[in-house]
Amino acid sequence: MIKQFVKYIIIGTVIFTLSTCITRNDIYNLSQIGSDPSLLLASLVDNNTVELQFSESIDQGSSETISNYVIEDSMSNPLNIISATRQADTSKVHLDIAGIFSKALYNVTVNTIVEDLNSNQLDPAANTASFAGLGTVITSVVATSHASVRVSFSDDVEQSSAEDPDHYSISGLSITDAVQDLVDFTIVDLTTTPHEDIDYTLTVTGIIDDDSKTFCGDVDPYIKNVCSFSNT
Repeated sequence: MIKQFVKYIIIGTVIFTLSTCITRNDIYNLSQIGSDPSLLLASLVDNNTVELQFSESIDQGSSETISNYVIEDSMSNPLNIISATRQADTSKVHLDIAGIFSKALYNVTVNTIVEDLNSNQLDPAANTASFAGLGTVITSVVATSHASVRVSFSDDVEQSSAEDPDHYSISGLSITDAVQDLVDFTIVDLTTTPHEDIDYTLTVTGIIDDDSKTFCGDVDPYIKNVCSFSNT
């Protein structure tokens, strides 16, 4: 704690006259008077609660108004928010939904009328955030040869679905086989028709919520690969 006598504090063009000692927290709070709050991140607390972290303390009334929030899944389907509760750490708000966050990815948008303790409204350039749900996503796709691709998921996937080639599609290539790794059940190896030296997009359906990821095609080892995501 800093204790020192000051007569004036100048912030921008506003002069505050003080006749008492101030602390480090007093200086911080005064510095926040002219700044707009922002949404820093969102993260899952449990299967039906997401925590929003703001850049500073948020007004209780506006932060606990349910209509000031929208949560959507990756297909833009809105969720039913049933409560909004500011926490003891007043820069955090918990949103509860009806049901659970069963899909892989969600987006939350906060109405810019949400205010900080000095009536500054939320920065419209920083009022959205994404967070992972309970679902499984593709974590990586890598060409392991000129006719094979390794797909890695965030969680174990069910074998019969994972080994069905019809659950995978790559524009410009045919997928002839899919084999789950014998040890690591998050990995599936695909056999494809020969690649060209270009970028491809793999789309997975049926096994998980629809998800896609781009990778670079591999080519015969005797051909120089100049693809932007080169694996050789």
